Amino acid sequence: MPSDTGNTPVLRARAVRKDYGRDEGLVHAVDGVDLDVDQGRTLAVMGPSGCGKSTLLHLLGGLDRPSGVELWLAGAGPDANPARAHCRT
Repeated sequence: MPSDTGNTPVLRARAVRKDYGRDEGLVHAVDGVDLDVDQGRTLAVMGPSGCGKSTLLHLLGGLDRPSGVELWLAGAGPDANPARAHCRT
């Protein structure tokens, strides 16, 4: 899938979500983030304290399980590697 620059992104994420709690205590730490990162690009994640920056990076790096996401690394989707099956929920 080409990005806006015409290149295939090295990282593509769609609808990244991470929820904590339930019912009245439900918190959407990351809510529906879409992201494309082209090879060779530098990315900065910026925002105020508590807005979900670290949670987003943990989800993209596979350190935490998402509530929902479709993630492609180097053009390979979540079904390409069974070890990364948790990348799509």
